[in-house]
Amino acid sequence: MQPRAPIATIAIGGIACRNFGGAHAWRASTSNLLSNRFRQSPEVS
Repeated sequence: MQPRAPIATIAIGGIACRNFGGAHAWRASTSNLLSNRFRQSPEVS
């Protein structure tokens, strides 16, 4: 099991590098949704 862990980590890292643009856009849209939700709910403030 131990020798397989680094290989999986490298594979996940390669996928993350390839999809970094998409992941960044996903994070941006998620943060926008959260900020919009907080701004629209008056009970938070």
